[in-house]
Amino acid sequence: MFMRMQFDAQTRSYSSHPGSLKEEIIFYKGERIGRMLTREMDEMLMIVDIALLSDFRNRGFGTELISRYQKYAMDKGISIELHVLSVNPAYKLYERLGFVLKGDTPLYLTMEWIP
Repeated sequence: MFMRMQFDAQTRSYSSHPGSLKEEIIFYKGERIGRMLTREMDEMLMIVDIALLSDFRNRGFGTELISRYQKYAMDKGISIELHVLSVNPAYKLYERLGFVLKGDTPLYLTMEWIP
């Protein structure tokens, strides 16, 4: 019941922002291993959420996904922005892929990649 409430709150929050939300299920060898939510706005692509099952983390899947979006953004001439919990080790991945700190709050870091 708690998970359903959390999911519903997250869904309402994501749909309350401008731009259409695109949800993709991530497959590997026919198995669902995660999901990715993005939102494209005027001059920016927002990575809203990336979630991979724990068995598929730290194996290059996140790097591959983000690299594909970086190529897409480069072709369109737009930037990419994302928010990450300040304690999330994924921060290092984003930094390695060229994202820079744009702002922060006590909980979240805002990072940006510009082609």
